[in-house]
Amino acid sequence: AAFKAGRNRFMHQYILDEVGDISGKSLLHLQCHFGQDTISWARLGAYVTGIDFGSDAIALARTLADEEGIDATFIQSNIYDIGDRFDEQFDVVFTSYGVLGWLHDIPEWGRIAARAVKPGGFFYIAEFHPGGEMIQYDQPIASKEDLYVGEPYFDPGAAQQVSGEEGMDYASDHSTGKDTWEWFHSMEDIIMALINAGLVIELF
Repeated sequence: AAFKAGRNRFMHQYILDEVGDISGKSLLHLQCHFGQDTISWARLGAYVTGIDFGSDAIALARTLADEEGIDATFIQSNIYDIGDRFDEQFDVVFTSYGVLGWLHDIPEWGRIAARAVKPGGFFYIAEFHPGGEMIQYDQPIASKEDLYVGEPYFDPGAAQQVSGEEGMDYASDHSTGKDTWEWFHSMEDIIMALINAGLVIELF
């Protein structure tokens, strides 16, 4: 209800400050889920395209954009397949919070992001520090004794299974009831994927 009343979705003001004036620019949102961030950028004047793997999420994003009278393009696709879907480039390529753990091939992700950036444009990511993924998932953190390292920092080379009872749906704060598989990527993995793809760090 707050979003439909005009409240934009961004979690932090620094994202808006660092991305800057987006009016009249084209923006690609990778892993956009059900589109609130994407539509928020459109409200600020961007021409937006959102991509996500989830068909239900994309359907909801399209419905939300229609309800809000927002001109936005939403594409349902595995992120690794978008090179086969279109070759458009954008002034800004954007992604944020909780997306990297679902990706098994970070070097290819870096290449995809870099290819989508127009000459003179930029890629922007706001993401949780991978060190946070090291905290144990086996039990609720009720005291300081529950706060300990239980997961690897460096990529172990295989997905880590998270049971449905432990995994939380961030959209509802309830257990998903479904097992998921997540990948760990160090800060070095992430930064070097982007550098090796040809991007240059301007801000960290």
